[in-house]
Amino acid sequence: MIQAIAQEYMSRGWTLQNGGGYLDEEYIPGPGGGTDGSAYPDITLTQNGTTLRINTVDLDSNGNIDFREMVNAEKITYAFPSDALILIPKWWQQ
Repeated sequence: MIQAIAQEYMSRGWTLQNGGGYLDEEYIPGPGGGTDGSAYPDITLTQNGTTLRINTVDLDSNGNIDFREMVNAEKITYAFPSDALILIPKWWQQ
């Protein structure tokens, strides 16, 4: 699933920087630079000076994004507020 998503974006002219099943995932340190609160987006891409991060996320039994996944999304957004983040439910692969 991760590779298919990365391939789709690369076919549209995005350059893979991290993750995507091809490279190590981007490491985003937690507040203060430590490992506590760190995050790893599944895919990091760039195009024309724009950075896009993609994370696949688990859903809870009600179909909502799992709390842990929302916390990770907040960490990524906090670290890079000007960059785009897309969350894709993991059931998409089924």
